Amino acid sequence: DQDRLISNVGRLDWWKGHGYFLQAIAEVIQSQPNAKALIVGEADSNPWNQVYYQQLQQLVAELALSDHVIFTGFRADIPRIMATSDVVVHSASEPEPFGRVIVEGMAAGRPVVATAAGGVLDIIEDQVNGLLVPPKNTSLMAQAIRQLLQNPEQAKIMGQRAQQHVKERFSVKQHVAAVQRIYERILAP
Repeated sequence: DQDRLISNVGRLDWWKGHGYFLQAIAEVIQSQPNAKALIVGEADSNPWNQVYYQQLQQLVAELALSDHVIFTGFRADIPRIMATSDVVVHSASEPEPFGRVIVEGMAAGRPVVATAAGGVLDIIEDQVNGLLVPPKNTSLMAQAIRQLLQNPEQAKIMGQRAQQHVKERFSVKQHVAAVQRIYERILAP
């Protein structure tokens, strides 16, 4: 009950930035020794991704994070994991085309720390409904995570704003209406 849970959800692929996330967690636990990190997802059968997974496990050992990091593998209960997380982190080192995991974290009412590149910039308004950090910047990622862990009221408000933003912008109703508008423009005489 005293642990603070930080989740990073997504396929284990080199550009997802898990190594940067782990380095940030190593910084976070210096002031938050009760922090636990979940890396949720698995590497596909691609040999490079398998090597990447092994490198991540080695990094956990090198950073002395074995008591703080759990590799969960594939999980079908992502909404439950999101709901129990104190912070959701999106650590991509390259621009993410959209960032569905970010929207899922926001929909769960969780504050999200995400790298500021690609489609992420269309989802999160920094300091309003999430926190943005530069890609590959472990110190600023750690600072953002600590900010949310040390300020639970701010984290709660940010999570509520995030959830409201998702309801307004990314609901099924909004998606259907947007697709309908596209069809109407295409089919208009």
